[in-house]
Amino acid sequence: MSFTTLTFKLLLNKDLTFNYFSGYYVRGYFYSTLKKFNSELAEKIHNSRTLAPFSSKTLTLEQQNYKYVVFKYIKNPSLASFGYSIFLKEISKEFLEYVIQEDSVTLLNEKIPLNEISVREVNWEEIVETSKPIKKFDLVFLTPTYFRLSPILFERYETKLMLTEKKEKAPYRYYPLPDPSLLIRSIAKIWRAFSPVKLNLTSLISWVGAGGIAVSVSFWVEVLRR
Repeated sequence: MSFTTLTFKLLLNKDLTFNYFSGYYVRGYFYSTLKKFNSELAEKIHNSRTLAPFSSKTLTLEQQNYKYVVFKYIKNPSLASFGYSIFLKEISKEFLEYVIQEDSVTLLNEKIPLNEISVREVNWEEIVETSKPIKKFDLVFLTPTYFRLSPILFERYETKLMLTEKKEKAPYRYYPLPDPSLLIRSIAKIWRAFSPVKLNLTSLISWVGAGGIAVSVSFWVEVLRR
Protein backbone atom coordinates (compact mmCIF):
# COMPACT_ATOMS: atom_id res chain seq x y z
CA MET A 1 0.00 0.00 0.00
CA SER A 2 1.08 3.57 -0.60
CA PHE A 3 0.15 7.19 -0.15
CA THR A 4 0.29 9.94 -2.77
CA THR A 5 2.27 13.15 -2.85
CA LEU A 6 1.21 15.88 -5.29
CA THR A 7 3.23 18.95 -6.24
CA PHE A 8 1.65 21.74 -8.27
CA LYS A 9 3.81 24.27 -10.11
CA LEU A 10 2.32 27.58 -11.20
CA LEU A 11 3.62 30.38 -13.38
CA LEU A 12 2.16 33.55 -11.87
CA ASN A 13 1.70 36.51 -14.18
CA LYS A 14 -0.16 38.62 -11.65
CA ASP A 15 0.73 40.02 -8.21
CA LEU A 16 -0.98 38.29 -5.29
CA THR A 17 -1.46 39.67 -1.78
CA PHE A 18 -2.76 37.32 0.91
CA ASN A 19 -4.62 38.60 3.96
CA TYR A 20 -2.69 36.17 6.14
CA PHE A 21 -0.11 33.39 5.79
CA SER A 22 -0.39 31.67 2.40
CA GLY A 23 -0.37 28.21 3.97
CA TYR A 24 -3.95 28.72 5.15
CA TYR A 25 -5.00 29.35 1.55
CA VAL A 26 -3.30 26.13 0.43
CA ARG A 27 -5.25 24.13 3.02
CA GLY A 28 -8.39 26.05 2.07
CA TYR A 29 -7.94 25.11 -1.58
CA PHE A 30 -7.77 21.43 -0.62
CA TYR A 31 -11.03 21.60 1.32
CA SER A 32 -12.84 23.65 -1.32
CA THR A 33 -11.77 21.22 -4.06
CA LEU A 34 -12.70 18.17 -1.99
CA LYS A 35 -16.09 19.74 -1.30
CA LYS A 36 -16.81 19.91 -5.04
CA PHE A 37 -16.69 16.13 -5.50
CA ASN A 38 -17.38 14.90 -1.93
CA SER A 39 -18.99 17.63 0.15
CA GLU A 40 -19.96 15.28 3.00
CA LEU A 41 -16.39 14.05 3.47
CA ALA A 42 -14.97 17.60 3.21
CA GLU A 43 -17.33 18.78 5.94
CA LYS A 44 -16.52 15.79 8.13
CA ILE A 45 -12.75 16.25 7.87
CA HIS A 46 -12.89 20.02 8.31
CA ASN A 47 -15.09 19.93 11.42
CA SER A 48 -13.48 16.90 12.98
CA ARG A 49 -10.83 17.34 15.64
CA THR A 50 -9.24 14.05 14.69
CA LEU A 51 -6.25 13.52 12.43
CA ALA A 52 -6.84 14.77 8.87
CA PRO A 53 -6.00 12.29 6.05
CA PHE A 54 -3.66 14.76 4.36
CA SER A 55 -0.89 17.25 5.00
CA SER A 56 -0.10 20.34 2.96
CA LYS A 57 3.09 22.04 1.87
CA THR A 58 2.76 25.80 1.62
CA LEU A 59 3.55 28.07 -1.31
CA THR A 60 7.20 28.51 -2.16
CA LEU A 61 8.91 30.56 -4.85
CA GLU A 62 11.75 29.19 -6.94
CA GLN A 63 14.37 31.84 -7.64
CA GLN A 64 18.04 31.38 -8.48
CA ASN A 65 18.10 27.74 -7.29
CA TYR A 66 16.56 28.65 -3.92
CA LYS A 67 13.05 28.13 -2.58
CA TYR A 68 11.47 30.89 -0.52
CA VAL A 69 8.41 30.52 1.67
CA VAL A 70 5.57 32.81 0.61
CA PHE A 71 4.14 34.64 3.59
CA LYS A 72 1.83 37.32 2.19
CA TYR A 73 3.09 38.60 -1.19
CA ILE A 74 3.93 37.25 -4.63
CA LYS A 75 5.19 39.55 -7.37
CA ASN A 76 4.92 38.51 -10.99
CA PRO A 77 6.35 36.87 -12.88
CA SER A 78 7.09 34.06 -10.43
CA LEU A 79 7.35 30.28 -10.53
CA ALA A 80 5.58 29.01 -7.41
CA SER A 81 4.76 25.58 -6.08
CA PHE A 82 2.78 23.91 -3.32
CA GLY A 83 1.67 20.37 -2.61
CA TYR A 84 -0.02 17.71 -0.53
CA SER A 85 0.55 14.27 0.91
CA ILE A 86 -2.78 12.42 0.79
CA PHE A 87 -3.10 9.23 2.82
CA LEU A 88 -6.43 7.89 1.49
CA LYS A 89 -6.54 6.54 -2.07
CA GLU A 90 -10.21 7.37 -2.60
CA ILE A 91 -9.40 11.03 -1.96
CA SER A 92 -6.10 11.33 -3.85
CA LYS A 93 -7.47 9.74 -7.04
CA GLU A 94 -10.54 11.96 -7.30
CA PHE A 95 -8.65 15.04 -6.16
CA LEU A 96 -6.01 14.60 -8.88
CA GLU A 97 -8.60 13.88 -11.56
CA TYR A 98 -10.52 17.04 -10.66
CA VAL A 99 -7.42 19.26 -10.75
CA ILE A 100 -6.30 17.81 -14.10
CA GLN A 101 -9.75 18.44 -15.52
CA GLU A 102 -9.75 22.03 -14.30
CA ASP A 103 -6.12 22.54 -15.41
CA SER A 104 -5.85 25.33 -12.86
CA VAL A 105 -5.95 26.08 -9.14
CA THR A 106 -7.93 28.82 -7.43
CA LEU A 107 -6.26 31.10 -4.89
CA LEU A 108 -7.68 34.45 -3.78
CA ASN A 109 -10.58 33.83 -6.20
CA GLU A 110 -8.05 33.84 -9.03
CA LYS A 111 -7.85 30.88 -11.41
CA ILE A 112 -4.17 30.23 -11.94
CA PRO A 113 -3.13 27.92 -14.82
CA LEU A 114 -1.10 24.87 -13.86
CA ASN A 115 2.39 24.71 -15.29
CA GLU A 116 3.18 21.19 -14.05
CA ILE A 117 1.84 18.45 -11.75
CA SER A 118 4.23 15.95 -10.13
CA VAL A 119 2.74 12.75 -8.72
CA ARG A 120 4.63 10.31 -6.52
CA GLU A 121 3.44 7.10 -4.90
CA VAL A 122 5.24 6.38 -1.62
CA ASN A 123 5.07 2.76 -0.47
CA TRP A 124 4.71 2.31 3.30
CA GLU A 125 6.38 -1.12 3.28
CA GLU A 126 9.30 0.14 1.18
CA ILE A 127 10.02 2.88 3.71
CA VAL A 128 10.65 0.20 6.33
CA GLU A 129 12.40 -2.28 4.04
CA THR A 130 14.93 0.27 2.74
CA SER A 131 15.59 1.89 6.11
CA LYS A 132 19.03 1.53 7.71
CA PRO A 133 20.42 2.24 11.19
CA ILE A 134 21.86 5.76 11.49
CA LYS A 135 23.88 7.54 14.15
CA LYS A 136 23.01 11.13 13.26
CA PHE A 137 20.26 12.94 11.39
CA ASP A 138 18.70 16.38 10.93
CA LEU A 139 15.01 17.28 10.79
CA VAL A 140 14.37 20.60 9.04
CA PHE A 141 11.42 22.37 10.67
CA LEU A 142 9.97 24.83 8.16
CA THR A 143 8.43 27.76 10.02
CA PRO A 144 5.56 28.64 10.31
CA THR A 145 4.60 25.02 10.85
CA TYR A 146 2.63 24.64 14.06
CA PHE A 147 1.08 22.06 16.37
CA ARG A 148 -2.17 22.08 18.31
CA LEU A 149 -1.44 21.95 22.02
CA SER A 150 -3.89 21.82 24.91
CA PRO A 151 -3.08 24.35 27.68
CA ILE A 152 -1.47 23.08 30.89
CA LEU A 153 -4.60 24.07 32.81
CA PHE A 154 -6.85 21.96 30.55
CA GLU A 155 -7.77 19.48 33.29
CA ARG A 156 -8.79 22.28 35.65
CA TYR A 157 -10.78 23.95 32.86
CA GLU A 158 -12.53 20.69 31.99
CA THR A 159 -13.53 20.17 35.63
CA LYS A 160 -14.98 23.67 35.77
CA LEU A 161 -17.09 22.97 32.67
CA MET A 162 -18.43 19.79 34.27
CA LEU A 163 -19.41 21.68 37.41
CA THR A 164 -21.22 24.43 35.49
CA GLU A 165 -22.77 21.93 33.02
CA LYS A 166 -21.58 23.97 30.04
CA LYS A 167 -20.98 22.22 26.76
CA GLU A 168 -17.89 23.64 25.15
CA LYS A 169 -15.13 22.26 22.98
CA ALA A 170 -11.87 21.46 24.69
CA PRO A 171 -9.50 24.42 24.37
CA TYR A 172 -6.25 24.28 22.43
CA ARG A 173 -3.56 26.70 21.31
CA TYR A 174 -1.43 26.92 18.18
CA TYR A 175 2.16 26.09 19.08
CA PRO A 176 4.58 27.30 16.37
CA LEU A 177 7.85 26.15 18.00
CA PRO A 178 9.87 23.14 16.74
CA ASP A 179 9.23 20.96 19.78
CA PRO A 180 10.88 17.55 19.03
CA SER A 181 8.40 15.57 21.14
CA LEU A 182 5.36 17.12 19.45
CA LEU A 183 6.94 16.63 16.02
CA ILE A 184 7.69 12.93 16.51
CA ARG A 185 4.32 12.32 18.19
CA SER A 186 2.62 13.92 15.17
CA ILE A 187 4.55 11.70 12.73
CA ALA A 188 3.77 8.64 14.88
CA LYS A 189 0.05 9.47 14.84
CA ILE A 190 0.06 9.67 11.05
CA TRP A 191 1.92 6.36 10.75
CA ARG A 192 -0.38 4.55 13.20
CA ALA A 193 -3.52 5.95 11.57
CA PHE A 194 -2.74 5.32 7.89
CA SER A 195 0.15 2.87 7.48
CA PRO A 196 -0.61 -0.86 7.16
CA VAL A 197 2.83 -1.56 8.64
CA LYS A 198 2.64 -1.80 12.41
CA LEU A 199 5.66 -0.47 14.27
CA ASN A 200 6.38 -0.15 17.95
CA LEU A 201 6.99 3.59 18.17
CA THR A 202 6.71 3.89 21.95
CA SER A 203 10.45 3.61 22.56
CA LEU A 204 11.16 6.25 19.87
CA ILE A 205 8.69 8.67 21.44
CA SER A 206 10.20 8.06 24.89
CA TRP A 207 13.74 8.56 23.55
CA VAL A 208 12.82 11.89 21.95
CA GLY A 209 10.98 12.99 25.10
CA ALA A 210 14.11 12.25 27.13
CA GLY A 211 16.16 14.62 24.96
CA GLY A 212 17.16 12.39 22.05
CA ILE A 213 16.62 15.25 19.56
CA ALA A 214 17.94 18.75 20.29
CA VAL A 215 16.78 22.02 18.71
CA SER A 216 19.22 24.20 16.77
CA VAL A 217 18.57 27.48 14.95
CA SER A 218 19.18 27.96 11.24
CA PHE A 219 17.55 30.47 8.91
CA TRP A 220 17.98 32.51 5.75
CA VAL A 221 17.70 36.27 6.02
CA GLU A 222 16.03 36.34 2.60
CA VAL A 223 13.23 34.08 3.87
CA LEU A 224 12.56 36.25 6.91
CA ARG A 225 12.42 39.39 4.80
CA ARG A 226 9.63 37.85 2.77
